[in-house]
Amino acid sequence: MIRPASYCGVAGYTATPGTFPLTGIKGLSHTLDTLGLLARGTRDMALLRAALLAPARRPAAPDGPPALVVWRNTGLGPTDPAMDRALDQAARTAAEAGARIVEAPSGLPSLPDVAEAHATVMAYEAARSLSAERTRPKLLSPQLLELLITGDRVGRVDYLAALDRAAAARRELWECLDGVEAILAPAAPGPAPYGLASTGSPVFSRPWQAMGLPAVTVPGLATSDGLPLGVQLVARPDDDERLLTAGAWLEQALRSRSAV
Repeated sequence: MIRPASYCGVAGYTATPGTFPLTGIKGLSHTLDTLGLLARGTRDMALLRAALLAPARRPAAPDGPPALVVWRNTGLGPTDPAMDRALDQAARTAAEAGARIVEAPSGLPSLPDVAEAHATVMAYEAARSLSAERTRPKLLSPQLLELLITGDRVGRVDYLAALDRAAAARRELWECLDGVEAILAPAAPGPAPYGLASTGSPVFSRPWQAMGLPAVTVPGLATSDGLPLGVQLVARPDDDERLLTAGAWLEQALRSRSAV
């Protein structure tokens, strides 16, 4: 949800695992699976979330500028210069509108390590969730078949160690970011890739997903050629409502700046 939304100039949201029921959805990884939503903007996303939850209630209105930590050098891979400029613009616009902006401090968990734990967990659980499909390999895409073969090779000790690494990283992350409402980071490496051969790298979503954190793509930015670019906000587990409130505030600030 996060990367496709960035490519399309809309809002994307992945909820804290367990927020919504997954009845009727074919699972891949029971630890990582969570319902995702797409909407025109973050305000619409908040309305959609409120309608899906029971009892339904109106989402909270933005209650003022949030406190955000900007995580530029995630170590997850290279970013397009246009995405670097978009992240800078989002942070600058938020600061000008009154947000408290903090640069990522030292001592934060290694996101590449958490992304590696994500890959281990997903492969291990997918190989077991799709064991029936594995019996008909000719009907599977090469990418999916490779994932299942990889999962077969992951031992249970390594799988449990990956779960422990992700859980420890989540604890360390928010201990370092006390007083901050959300993390501001790239939603994708850059604009949508050309052609149909690839949907782009998902690496900028993997660490947050491994740690069970809700995230939202905030639209409103673009390359010089007009291709959409999104930044993402990531919040604490079960802090989804405040996450979407912060997202609506940032989106409004970006759109107000563009309209000037």
